[in-house]
Amino acid sequence: MRFVLGAVLALGLAGMVQAQDTRSATPETMTLAFIEAYKARDLAAILPLMNDNNRAYLTKVAARGEDHPTYRDIFTGWRAEAVDAATGPTGDTRYRPGGEAMVPIGAAGDEVFVVAFTRAGDVWGIEDVLGPDAQDFEALPTRP
Repeated sequence: MRFVLGAVLALGLAGMVQAQDTRSATPETMTLAFIEAYKARDLAAILPLMNDNNRAYLTKVAARGEDHPTYRDIFTGWRAEAVDAATGPTGDTRYRPGGEAMVPIGAAGDEVFVVAFTRAGDVWGIEDVLGPDAQDFEALPTRP
C-alpha cells in the first residue's frame, strides 16, 4: 500500500511540476519530450504531456506498472514502432477544427505517423498516435 501511495504521490508531484511547463509548450516541443519519455518507457514523464482524459487513465496504469493488464499494449504495436523509430517532428504541424493539432513523426507508404493533440484553453495535451492518409494530412492547414 505504501508503494502504491508513494507512486501516486510521486506521479502527482511530477505532473504538477511538468504541468507548469506544458502551459506554454507547443505541440512540437511536447512531441520531442513525448518521444524521449516513450522510448524510455517512462510513464511518469509521459503523464504531464497527456490530455486530461488520457492522464487520468495512464495514472492508473502507472500506479500498477507492468502488472496493469494494458501496460504492454501501450508499448507494443504499430504506434510503438512509429514512436520508437521517431527522432522528432518530420514536417509542419497540421491543425483540424476544434482545437486539434497533429505533429508528424514519420511515414510509411501512404500513411503519416503523427502525435495528435487536443487543446483545453491554452494548454495542449496528447490524445493519441495516429496514422492518417498522407494526402488527407497534407491537405490540412499549417496554422490553427
